[in-house]
Amino acid sequence: AAGNDSRITGALQTSAYAADIAPATCTSLETPYWSTVADTWLCQAIANGTGSTKGILQVGSNISVSSGTISVTSTNITDALTYTPVNKAGDTMTGTLNLPSNGLVAGTSQLVISGGSVGINTASPSATYKLDVNGDVRATGFFYASDRRLKNNFEELKGLETILQLHGIRFNWKEDGRPDVGLIAQEVEKVLPELVMTDSVTGLKAVKYGNLVAPLIESTKELYGLCSELKIESMDQKRRISSLENRLDKLEQENEELRQAVKKLLNSKIGK
Repeated sequence: AAGNDSRITGALQTSAYAADIAPATCTSLETPYWSTVADTWLCQAIANGTGSTKGILQVGSNISVSSGTISVTSTNITDALTYTPVNKAGDTMTGTLNLPSNGLVAGTSQLVISGGSVGINTASPSATYKLDVNGDVRATGFFYASDRRLKNNFEELKGLETILQLHGIRFNWKEDGRPDVGLIAQEVEKVLPELVMTDSVTGLKAVKYGNLVAPLIESTKELYGLCSELKIESMDQKRRISSLENRLDKLEQENEELRQAVKKLLNSKIGK
């Protein structure tokens, strides 16, 4: 039928009309392609199973290869990749995902990890923490869940009394000798056990430093109250001192007047 098509010129049919002719029936390991030499649809194997490409690899999107070859040594793509590929939203990947040296780019979409712990700069993140980072973390802000609807059993916190039991220190980290300042977790645990967490494997303790703002706020309020009381007492003392000074000035004036009167009296008696 292709040979009788009036749109064919010479021995070749242009690709613009290739779609008008039904493709060849191929097996699951083959893909159809239009041969301009044979002037018809032919089948070509996707891979020969020896590690080198042979023919066309049919995918849902583009594959770009700058050099070398694409090799698949297994007829099962999952076995070849050693993990279950994720093809669409909702799919779950199993097995180990090895990332390139330049990391993983998630774009504007979310990266969701449904269970376990995430470690950064550590090969064995602690199961005690959902995110275990070996090193410093920089961010523009950290937010703590603090909605009143999430809490109960409220009670007042003693601020100054609590803070006075804590001991701020300077120290050096044993790992790299880096100087730092902070608290000793074991000491904090005796005063505020809610702020200390112990690793279930290593036994090492960590302090929730951010929550120390609560006793610090109460301490500030207590100190403000003490300062206000002292200010009132000081003002009262100033008024009392001012009153005493006025009385003293009046007594001195009266004393001077009496002295002058006595002097005058004495002078008048001497004159007689």
